[in-house]
Amino acid sequence: MVHIPSARAAGVRLPIIPTDAGWIAQTPGTISLGQGVAYYGPPPDAMRFLASPEVTIIDIERPPDRL
Repeated sequence: MVHIPSARAAGVRLPIIPTDAGWIAQTPGTISLGQGVAYYGPPPDAMRFLASPEVTIIDIERPPDRL
């Protein structure tokens, strides 16, 4: 007997944690979100850009290619 899942069951997406773990495992040097990525500061280039006197709110909303 062949099992055919209902449309509702077939529409359920897989949990993201195993998918995320797979991406991390496939990408050497990646830091998982559970290892404090939120505590890393902004990149130095971003800080220099924001500190430059010619930066306007338009630049912040849509940064130029120089970043």
